[in-house]
Order: sequence, then C-alpha cells, then structure tokens
Amino acid sequence: IDYSMFLISRYMEEMAHGNSSRDGTKEAAIESMLQSSGHTILTSGMTLCACFLGMIILPQSIFQSVGIATSVGILSAIVVNLSLTPAILHTRLGDVLMKGSNSCLGSLCCQKYRNSGKDVVDPLSSPKTV
Repeated sequence: IDYSMFLISRYMEEMAHGNSSRDGTKEAAIESMLQSSGHTILTSGMTLCACFLGMIILPQSIFQSVGIATSVGILSAIVVNLSLTPAILHTRLGDVLMKGSNSCLGSLCCQKYRNSGKDVVDPLSSPKTV
C-alpha cells in the first residue's frame, strides 16, 4: 500500500504542477511519476528482497521459509505497483479516482476542513516568514 501511495502522491504533484489530463499530458505525469518514484520503489523493494533472502543462510528452516515467502511477497508488490497503478491512472477509472483531489493530496483531513469553510494550509507549500 505504501508503494501505491508514494506513486499516487507523486502523480498528483505532477498534475498540480501543470501536467493535467485536460492538456493531454497525463502521460507525461505518469512517465515522470515512474521515472522518479518508480526508481525509488524498485531500489527499495529489491534491497528489502535481498535482505530477506539473506535469511536463507540461517540454519533454522522456519527462517528460511519466512525469508523466501517474504521476498516473493515483496517482488509481487513491486510488480503490481509498477504496472497496475500506472495502468489504472491512465484509464477513465484513474480520472474518477483522482476527481476532487487538490494540492492537499485529497486527504480526509483537508476534505473535512475544506467542507467546514476554514482556511486549509497546503502542506506542500514552503513556510512563510512572519
């Protein structure tokens, strides 16, 4: 889930910075998302996988089986997140899922305050000096 959240937040940042689907540049936002966040996810996932595969050298069979099973799970998560998430974002379903999101990344907290009429502080903006 963390990998998908990382990809989607990067996609939303790209869309907020001018790569909007109305301009026909949704593909550019997805490509930029995969180039930056995709590389990070692949690197961290492969590192985790290698660490868990290191459990194979332990003499207890329970640790060996846990290491192999966890590595397979991590590899599956990487493949799904780097293929399915961009594919969904590219379709109409992605447009429906991203509808209503803003610079607050569509969080429930921001949604609650947005509906209350209070000022919403953008967490991505730089701090202002007083």
